[in-house]
Amino acid sequence: MRIMSYSLLLSLLACTGGENVIEKQNNTAPSVLIASHSPDVEILEGYIESFRATVSDDDNEFSELTVAWYVGDEIVCDWASVSPAGESFCDIIFAAEDTNVIAEVRDPVGAGGRAEVSVLVVPTDAPTAQILSPTQNSNHYSDQLIHFSGLIGDNEDATEDLIVSWSSSVDGDLILDTSPDADGVISDYGYLSEGQHALELRVEDSSGKITKEQLVLQVGGENALPTCELLTPSNQSSFQVGEAIVFEATALDNNVGASELSVTFSSDKDGTLGQTPVNSDGSLTFVTDQLSNNTHVIFLVVEDEVGASCQDSIVVSVGTPPTVEIIEPQSGEVFSLGTDILFNGSLSDAEDAMNDISVSWTSSSAGEIVTGSPDSQGSHQFSTNTLSAGLHTISLSGVDTTGLTGSDTITIRVNTPPTAPTVTLGPDPIYGDGTLTATASGSTDDDGNPVTYTYEWYEDGNLHSSTLTNVGASNLDVGEVWTVRVIPNDGYTDGTYTEASITISNSEPTLTTPVISSSSGGIYNDSV
Repeated sequence: MRIMSYSLLLSLLACTGGENVIEKQNNTAPSVLIASHSPDVEILEGYIESFRATVSDDDNEFSELTVAWYVGDEIVCDWASVSPAGESFCDIIFAAEDTNVIAEVRDPVGAGGRAEVSVLVVPTDAPTAQILSPTQNSNHYSDQLIHFSGLIGDNEDATEDLIVSWSSSVDGDLILDTSPDADGVISDYGYLSEGQHALELRVEDSSGKITKEQLVLQVGGENALPTCELLTPSNQSSFQVGEAIVFEATALDNNVGASELSVTFSSDKDGTLGQTPVNSDGSLTFVTDQLSNNTHVIFLVVEDEVGASCQDSIVVSVGTPPTVEIIEPQSGEVFSLGTDILFNGSLSDAEDAMNDISVSWTSSSAGEIVTGSPDSQGSHQFSTNTLSAGLHTISLSGVDTTGLTGSDTITIRVNTPPTAPTVTLGPDPIYGDGTLTATASGSTDDDGNPVTYTYEWYEDGNLHSSTLTNVGASNLDVGEVWTVRVIPNDGYTDGTYTEASITISNSEPTLTTPVISSSSGGIYNDSV
């Protein structure tokens, strides 16, 4: 819009020499105002700041006006026409030493105006960059993914506005994701070729300030996988619930020392069981008593420093063993050789049916005697007369389906009885006034045990109270039949007894020399 002002010097044509005369019009200079910023405004160093100015002119249209912008003496936005609304815009990046902004306007005839505001440039910081991984002393391989991570930040810019890149002196620019998370962490995985790399993390902010973080990284050839093996317990081993199970294994690696390997034990039923260090010679031990009542596949996983791994596994069963008790015979019992001995046991199991329990009776001398399964009530019995003479430790064991064993043990003796003795009674004949004596001898014992004798006396077939080797005259009457039974014993069992009998004889009367006596000195026909 243009506002025009005229001075009319003559409103009437004056005829002066027959000519018309019109006075020349004066030009008004344009003006400009910086409208976007007030004086002494604070501006961040290095960042784009958008300025706006408005112009006015009484003589010219806006399209006829041009504006240029200066910072100090340096033109930063060259002469250009203003907008149809009479506005001029300029985006300026300030250096720390800048102090002012100038907008200058000109009309078509060169008349102009200018506006100036002072600015206070606030220094800004360069962005920050830190390489978190890889690290200079870590091992890396050309066939293994390498974790590239860093921490970036800026006091003025949001982390997502920063320009981030990775590069290698060997492989050049690395195509990695550099989008930061809320904490300013960037993370991605990539490969590097074999060799020594100067790795660089470069961060640039909106002001153009750049920070570089560098490190030297040695990358080896292809990584060799670690080797590992579970040594104990053996596969299909069984353990009781709560029992401490000792796992022994080996772990080795061709690239790093065994102590740099990480080892994890786990169960397909219980999950991760724990970790354990590896000794320098590659040996390792892991102990746990936490396995649940189940059949477990136990996994050993060994990882090297870059995550390459090996695995080994075994199956172990954990449960409750059968409860086993020997009912008969009783511990300490003695049996004669060749006699039938009854064996009776009782079994129970919390998990398995009785017909799934394997039963075995064994003797320390004879070995396995009999096998089988208990009946539905858990009873298992048999008898045998084939055990050899001697001391036997008898064991009853029950094995369940997980391989767990319950057992009970007793000790019995199978004894060879001593042989029958030779017995004599004397004197023979024996009279009522004599002492009857039994003599026994000749018993032997195959087991080498000393033999003793027990005496039983019978008077006319009736057991007498005497257990001595003789019977006195006070007990003897003529015509009685006395029998002695002698029983041999080797300290454990009685042998076959021997009996001997004798009849008490009547002795003949005896006559001594007769004597005739009288109470007086003479004997008469009328005397007694």
